[in-house]
Amino acid sequence: MLLKSKSINDGHAGVDLRELSLPLSGWSLRIGRSGERRPALAVYDSDGHCVDAMASSFLAPALLRDVRHGDHGGKRWTLAWGKVPRGVEDVHVAFRLPRRVQPVPPVIVADHFWVAETEGRFKHVAAFADGSPWCLRAQGA
Repeated sequence: MLLKSKSINDGHAGVDLRELSLPLSGWSLRIGRSGERRPALAVYDSDGHCVDAMASSFLAPALLRDVRHGDHGGKRWTLAWGKVPRGVEDVHVAFRLPRRVQPVPPVIVADHFWVAETEGRFKHVAAFADGSPWCLRAQGA
């Protein structure tokens, strides 16, 4: 998955944020800082509405935070995102249908978050880190 990146201004403190565009869904990610100056990630749909916002955590994070699917440009897509647990180097993601499993390497964002996107409408997504699985059912976008 190739993410297109651009620098943006948050409009408040002049903080330089990064915006990453997701090619299949048309959604975007904004990387910034929380009020406590921890790395933060916001997920925006193709209409520019904030769908989720999360900050890094010292507590055990939910490895798999959310899964969505929809259509963009006449193509179906499924998108998943979550947090990278402390001390974990690799996150593995699999998009699943009853008779098909599609492994998709996630993109690690700001060392604390991950995102994975694939063509097709998948019903379930599983994420694994250090042998611990997390599973979610996809929601329509």
